[in-house]
Amino acid sequence: MRESRVEAALKAAVEAEGGLAIKLASVNRRGLPDRLILLPGGRVDFIELKAPGKKPRILQARMHNRIRELGARVAVIDTLEKVAAWRAALCSDTVTHDLPQAFAAKIRKADQPDGCWEWQASKNKKGYGLFKMGDRAIGAHRASWMIHFGSIPDGSCVLHRCDNPPCVNPDHLFLGTINDNNQDMKAKGRYASGDGSGARKHPERLARGERHGWSTHPESLPRGESRKNARFTPAEVLEIRSMSAAGISQREIAKQFGASRSTVRQIIERKTWSHL
Repeated sequence: MRESRVEAALKAAVEAEGGLAIKLASVNRRGLPDRLILLPGGRVDFIELKAPGKKPRILQARMHNRIRELGARVAVIDTLEKVAAWRAALCSDTVTHDLPQAFAAKIRKADQPDGCWEWQASKNKKGYGLFKMGDRAIGAHRASWMIHFGSIPDGSCVLHRCDNPPCVNPDHLFLGTINDNNQDMKAKGRYASGDGSGARKHPERLARGERHGWSTHPESLPRGESRKNARFTPAEVLEIRSMSAAGISQREIAKQFGASRSTVRQIIERKTWSHL
């Protein structure tokens, strides 16, 4: 098994918990773990990913110890089983005696017996409720399942039959896999693809023409010397064009400036450096 499979499984697990798995890269701080995990409720984990059986290098191990000394969590994960175990540890909070009462205080039940239970407390951007269990916040619909039915099996999602994200009515919830969740989303028309995508439904919202970022903020577009691969200065560009206007051949100009004829031709024809 490759490290990439373990990484993909971790990313899917983090996203299923409503978190972010940020890939770390540093040119001046070697040995950093592969991923910074940010979870609802303020939990932060550092994860070092490895192929099965592989161990952290000495430099990485030193950095892990340094991070732990600062009070942060660092885990080394090299198998899919360890991904599942890490996620299970997140969900290991037990439902305390006073938790159902605290949960019920944040619900508005519909008048109909089979109606939705609307979550009245904090929600995420997608409209799903957030409820604090232990030292972190989880999806209110997941908390509802745990309160009414017990623990959620590893790799399972809590789905809505009513297709109402703030709903926490346990009768409206069912368990499924991530694939079940995606298929359910498609079946209910919430999968933005083809004619259902935002770009197709509202093409007027696309940043095109004069509303494009390059038009509204031309100062942010790297030009001339500000480009990383710029070979000439503005003065040299103007000199190349003056030499061409004076009848000097492109071959001779290219030779004098140590450039190719095609580069010189593009400058003369204003296909490059067109702002001068």
